[in-house]
Amino acid sequence: MLEGAPPATDEPVHPDEVPASHAHMEGFFTQLGDTLDAIDFHKGRTPDSAMRKLRRLFAKAQLNEQEVRLLRGILADAQRMARLAGGGGTGSLS
Repeated sequence: MLEGAPPATDEPVHPDEVPASHAHMEGFFTQLGDTLDAIDFHKGRTPDSAMRKLRRLFAKAQLNEQEVRLLRGILADAQRMARLAGGGGTGSLS
């Protein structure tokens, strides 16, 4: 056994501990960018710098599949609310 290496285990990995795949992370980043555009987060500034920083932040978090699904659900709701606020919905109070 290598010094400092974690002990080997035959226990199955819990699904919540499986890291998100590259494809799932890229889908998340695409949806994040679209959502930030929908809510006018960038206010006319180039989104490249913010997206680089957000990619780095989420990469450090080492998200699992369940966490990515949760975040994408939040983004989907934010996109829906942005559409409603933009006048595309029938539930407007204005």
